[in-house]
Amino acid sequence: MCAKQRLIALVGEPPATDWLLTTTPALVGKILRSYKDSIGIVTACSGHTNTAVLGRPYTDAECE
Repeated sequence: MCAKQRLIALVGEPPATDWLLTTTPALVGKILRSYKDSIGIVTACSGHTNTAVLGRPYTDAECE
């Protein structure tokens, strides 16, 4: 199941899903290396936390 399908299962059908997929990266930004966010959670790309590994570089394609 791709990321968009998982998001649809979590928040429902578009337009909510489309809004989240376009607005979140614009607000959060995209960092191509994992880091600890403001509360210490290892995060990568545009807020991805599930499999982020501290210090690992990511490509644009991986962030998509």
